[in-house]
Amino acid sequence: HKLESIYANIRDKKTGITKNIITTSFNSTDYIRVLVTSDDKGIDQKDYNNFIEEIDSLIEKTSNNKVVVDKNEDDDTISFFDDDDTISLFDDDDDTISLFDDDDDDTISFFDNDEKVQKATYYIIFKPEADINDRGLNINSILEEVNSFSETTKTIEHSYEEGTNENKFFIFWEFFIATDKPEEDISDIFMFLEDESEIHKLSEENLLEKDDFNIFLKDNFEINDALNFKKLKEFALSKKENKIKKEPKKEIKKNVLRKKITTGEQQSEIVRQKTHSIKVSSERLDELMYLVSELIITNSQLNLRSQKLNDDGIQKIAEKLNKISQRLKENALSTRLISIKYIMLRFERLVRDLSDELGKEINFVIEGADTELDKNIIDNLSLPLMHLIRNAIDHGIETPEERVKLNKSPEGIVRFIAFYSGSNVVIQIRDDGKGIDPELIIKSAIEKGFIKEEENLTLKEIYNLLFLPGLSTAQRITGISGRGVGMDAIKQSILKLRGDIEIDSEINLGTSITIKLPLTLSIIDTMLVSIDDTKYLIPISNIKASGKHDHEILMNYPNERLISNGELVPFIYLRAKFGIKTKPLKSERLIFVTHNDSTVALVFDKIIGEHQAVIKPLGEIFKEQDFISGASILGDGTVALILDTYKLVKQFSIINKVS
Repeated sequence: HKLESIYANIRDKKTGITKNIITTSFNSTDYIRVLVTSDDKGIDQKDYNNFIEEIDSLIEKTSNNKVVVDKNEDDDTISFFDDDDTISLFDDDDDTISLFDDDDDDTISFFDNDEKVQKATYYIIFKPEADINDRGLNINSILEEVNSFSETTKTIEHSYEEGTNENKFFIFWEFFIATDKPEEDISDIFMFLEDESEIHKLSEENLLEKDDFNIFLKDNFEINDALNFKKLKEFALSKKENKIKKEPKKEIKKNVLRKKITTGEQQSEIVRQKTHSIKVSSERLDELMYLVSELIITNSQLNLRSQKLNDDGIQKIAEKLNKISQRLKENALSTRLISIKYIMLRFERLVRDLSDELGKEINFVIEGADTELDKNIIDNLSLPLMHLIRNAIDHGIETPEERVKLNKSPEGIVRFIAFYSGSNVVIQIRDDGKGIDPELIIKSAIEKGFIKEEENLTLKEIYNLLFLPGLSTAQRITGISGRGVGMDAIKQSILKLRGDIEIDSEINLGTSITIKLPLTLSIIDTMLVSIDDTKYLIPISNIKASGKHDHEILMNYPNERLISNGELVPFIYLRAKFGIKTKPLKSERLIFVTHNDSTVALVFDKIIGEHQAVIKPLGEIFKEQDFISGASILGDGTVALILDTYKLVKQFSIINKVS
């Protein structure tokens, strides 16, 4: 009730929201929680009386205020108000500046509204090698993906040689697409065809809507040759120059927002808009995900059966079902995605309490809070992130006095940044504190017996030592950190989520910890490969390129390193590693996988093709194995093992270091 008196003063505009009010509110919430959950013996009457006196003092102080000028740092709002009126001026981060008087609820906004979604025009040449069928790549799937990228697409198909072998390709394509999607998304389509494709951005606008551009294409089209790219670029450039000459100078538009909606019709529209979202229990979402997984497995079985029967009618049905199941999978996955902002509140409270406890001034900055992740990942991510933020405040940020001596602002900055990167989400915890001294890490690692004095480690390898259990650079043990437990647990938690974590730091500039996570844990896009009769799956997000190599030449390379694009790349001969005794093929397939800055080639017999893998756990008996992260059921009922490329690359690096 006493808190309500404070809030009444805020409502009546006798005071603004201050740090003291927020602190008292948090403390009151904690106190009420104790009152509810404990018996009378857990309450100290003296502490209780002192706390009530603090609130009474705050009520008295807030009741006497008349006019307040309140600068809200979080949303760039400045409010001026007295007992009966409020005027606010704020910058809304979207190029809008609004001035409003809430007495009559009228708002005047000045903003630049010229920004709108533009569709850029791309020119793509796709000329696959004649043996593309042997590499497990589906041409029709690639063509469909390009054409589905935009509602406006023009495709030109060329035949450059009369083919006599039905397994060889003598066709290439030119595409003109207009899309608002980034160029990186287009490049992903040709991930395994970089040497056989070219992507050029012609214009920032949609040229396919222009009559003169379509006439240009018609006049310059030849059946066996690609368009003259030089002439094409000159045409696009001339269009750009003409637009610059004709386009008038932009003016800032003014818009006066009207008063609140009052009519019944408009109120009904608000109600209709609110029903666009509904709440669904997580159990129903889990059940939906299970059914989608079973549908994908059944769809794989149908595809395999249709290929064996060689029935065009069944194959068309299978292809249609494949598209439907793909869209259903994407929709089901998206329903499980929730915004990271839902775990932000607890972090903001953590930063506030911890900074007060340690006597540090912290500005906690959140970027990309609307980034979404699978619900299960979010649930398992809270504790690792909380530990990293605590470390940043305790280990990273200096006291105000120390920062002033270093010519820094007394207020330290801890940033929580989230963004999408391809099919992954990247989360970064950054601080502008003292950084991590590599010498302290090495000293601690030598004392603990993790490394020898004569070892010569790279900076990244030194920082990775922090993930070893028992290693800490803290000069003293506190109630928050310094025991050397935590970072190893964080890494294990991230690896269980099929993610990766790395540290980057610079003395007196700060530390950045980057976590890379998949969007979902249930279904992943993989490449299906085989060694003899055993099939394996590799997550496509980890694949850089593919190729083939002669077995005899491969075996004669020294130190298990082959030459690829003029560089030495280590390879792992999985037939030997997995103990498969059958005779190898004369020509073997390579898949290049990457982790951080490391690239390793994995050697297989065949690349079968892309596969949507429904991940199944292997059970306790396989818990300690090193290279398999799960399994998936294929269309023929057999099981394919999902390779843990991170562990393969990591172990290879350790073996090479020892040797």
